[in-house]
Order: sequence, then structure tokens, then C-alpha cells
Amino acid sequence: MTDRVDRLRSATHRFLRAFGVLETAHTPCGLPLALSDAHALQHLVSTREKPTVTELGRVLGIDKSNATRLCQRLARRELVVLTPCDLDGRAKRVSLTREGARLARRVSRASRDRFAQLLAGIPAAKRAQVLESLDLLHESLLSWTPSDD
Repeated sequence: MTDRVDRLRSATHRFLRAFGVLETAHTPCGLPLALSDAHALQHLVSTREKPTVTELGRVLGIDKSNATRLCQRLARRELVVLTPCDLDGRAKRVSLTREGARLARRVSRASRDRFAQLLAGIPAAKRAQVLESLDLLHESLLSWTPSDD
């Protein structure tokens, strides 16, 4: 079992590093943007809703304080606008500016192109297997609970 655990860990680390997720100055697609910013913009452009900062954080899998910092950073760059919620003035809704929507569409295109290249590098007969494996890893992550060690 230990060999398989080490193999999964090593394979995952190699993949993440090769894909470029550790790079902070640009996305794996090469755009000059932090990965968390790119994910936030892509979510915002893909939905008609104007989520609260907390809701956006939940979608991105980050806590409220990190979501707040991310949204403030995007607001300083004039990519999003934060407006008080009607029912709870303490909560802020996040919406894209015109420039933010333009950048979000650019990020989405670059991401789609990058994943198309990645998929093209996988033999056609193995693509379904790779996608199924990624789904299984995702399900496993969702069911994971950290230990108290």
C-alpha cells in the first residue's frame, strides 16, 4: 500500500509542478495573473449570479478571509466591484467590471486552449480512462477529512 501511496503522491506532485500551479506570477496558461484570481474570474463570467464573497470562496474552496483578500485584490485592479447585499449590508456581492469580464473571457479561452493541448497529448484510447480517474480523485478529495495528527 505504501508504494501506491508514494506513487500517487509523486505523480500528483509531478503533474501539479509540470502544469504550473506553483507559479505565482502567471497562470498555467501563461497569463500574468495568480491562479486563484483566474479561477475567480472564470467563475464570475460563467454565472449570471452575483455571489457574495463567502459564496465565491466556497466555490473556490478557500476560507472567508482568503476570499476577502482575493476580492479586494481584484477590486483594486478594477476587475470586480464589491457592493453591499440588500439583506445583509455586511456581506458583499462580487460582480465583474467591463475590464474584468474581458480578462475573464481571455482567461477562459487560454484555459480551454491549454486543456485542449493537454487532452490532445493523451492517446485517444486513454482519454476516457484519464477523465474517469480525475473524477475519482476529485470524489476522494471531497470525502477526505484531515486527521488531527
